[in-house]
Amino acid sequence: MQALRLTVILSAFVVMLAVAPLAHATTTESMFRGEVLEIESFGERSIPGLRARESYQHLQVRITDGPRMGEVISAENTTLIDFNPGDALYLTMLPTAEGEEIWLADEPDRIPVLAMFAVLFVVLTALAGGYAGIRSIVALALCLCIILFALVPLLYGGANAVLTCVGLAFVMLVLSMIITHGFNRPTLAALAGSTAALAFASAVSFAAVAFARFTGLAGDENVYLNYATAGTLDLSGLLFGSILIG
Repeated sequence: MQALRLTVILSAFVVMLAVAPLAHATTTESMFRGEVLEIESFGERSIPGLRARESYQHLQVRITDGPRMGEVISAENTTLIDFNPGDALYLTMLPTAEGEEIWLADEPDRIPVLAMFAVLFVVLTALAGGYAGIRSIVALALCLCIILFALVPLLYGGANAVLTCVGLAFVMLVLSMIITHGFNRPTLAALAGSTAALAFASAVSFAAVAFARFTGLAGDENVYLNYATAGTLDLSGLLFGSILIG
């Protein structure tokens, strides 16, 4: 009974760690959460300049967060997703030069679904692996927190991407192995071997990125990120970190 109680407490703790960052990292000054109240109109129309047609919806939406919470606005949906009354979604607001606002439906709010799968994952892991499985989930959640609350702020603050990724990868390796397997001689032996493997992987990844002269500018989102941060992010270093940690 005590082991079961501990399992439930750890499961709830892990779920909160996994879901809480999502609840605070998705809205900006021009993005809002909302709930569909009514579908005002829908249909198909031609795309100007193209021999193609697109589906559209005009939605009546109530904003459910931020300083404009409670306002009811009209938004246009041209995504591939059809929304229904009661659906939660994200909205993008685009101000015009005339001072007007254009509201566009962006994406459905997937946090409840992700939370459900997170709970299911924890429960199945607890049933299959018992206390050892729960410890592995705790280690995984701790590594996620290190990435969100240590790695990302450090990189955004201009820290050296290569050294930061290697150092935090080693910290995550040590914590995950000790939490999962305990502090004993077999764990220390496995940790020594894993540290050597991490060092080798770091050297190979760094050489691959350097000699191949990867810039990290693989798509438009990388270019926008580079401009948004005034070039302070080392995108090639981020590519190295994604290879090493991912």
